[in-house]
Amino acid sequence: MLKQMKLVGDIMGKIAIVVDSTSGLTEADTQTYPNLVIVPETVTFGSETYREGIDIDNKTFYQRLAEAKTLPTTAPPTTEHMKEIYDQLADQGYTAVISIDLTVGITTFLTNLAMALQDYDRIPVTLVDSYITALPMGYMARVAAQMAQNDATVEEIVKELDHLRNNLGSYFVVSDLKNLVRGGRLKNAQAIVGTMLQVRPILSMMNDQHEIRAIDKVRTVRRAKAYLEDKLDEALKADPKRRVFLMGTNNQDELIAWRKELAPKYPGIIFEVFDITPVVGTHIGNQALAVVWAPESDVAVQQEDRL
Repeated sequence: MLKQMKLVGDIMGKIAIVVDSTSGLTEADTQTYPNLVIVPETVTFGSETYREGIDIDNKTFYQRLAEAKTLPTTAPPTTEHMKEIYDQLADQGYTAVISIDLTVGITTFLTNLAMALQDYDRIPVTLVDSYITALPMGYMARVAAQMAQNDATVEEIVKELDHLRNNLGSYFVVSDLKNLVRGGRLKNAQAIVGTMLQVRPILSMMNDQHEIRAIDKVRTVRRAKAYLEDKLDEALKADPKRRVFLMGTNNQDELIAWRKELAPKYPGIIFEVFDITPVVGTHIGNQALAVVWAPESDVAVQQEDRL
């Protein structure tokens, strides 16, 4: 399994952090972290292609997704485009790049990028598989960018990213499995049986391959949500030094209400809420709910909601 590649020793200097748009980060984050670069992925309806976070907003996307007769397609940036970005960073005086990307459990992009960079020597590039996607990946990028601003080395930053990604927890439920099945992101077919029986499969990426898999099933949305809350409670009782991400698709009011319900039970723990962006939303559909947690880094990054 691809973990990280081209780690170049104990580099300290002007380090850039590169992450894709599924992270939920925006241009506002690049104001806080000038060493952060956000690369848009794309979503295509028929002949119309949109750059995530630039050409289409979440509200418009989810409306179109609900009305679409065929599933839109998604695409990461090309490896050549990534090389161009790395070249530009070298031109700007950066001495190293850490690229934090969608896990290989749900896309081949990182594997392809690693192959494309085998002979690339313009600037040292360290590729990090986030083991996840969405705002938890954005959290990793913010931590890495802050560490780089604090003059941490590449080795120190990657060590912290290893700690964050190796201690993730993730559970989610979708309203309809067809998008995941059609897009090939669901790895165990038993979940399809769950749909036929009118039950709600519980999905997770907590496996060695970091794939989306059905791990359990319950009868109702209410029970599915309770299942997610029970798993979160177990994790926070075992180690309360965690940051929690409550995420969904086109259900912002429910996410805000969910945090209001949960946060008082766990004082001192940061809960961030996130309306998942179009590329990931394509595959999990409208009205999905997810809870993900990661260690609370010793590197201070502010709470940021993304709605």
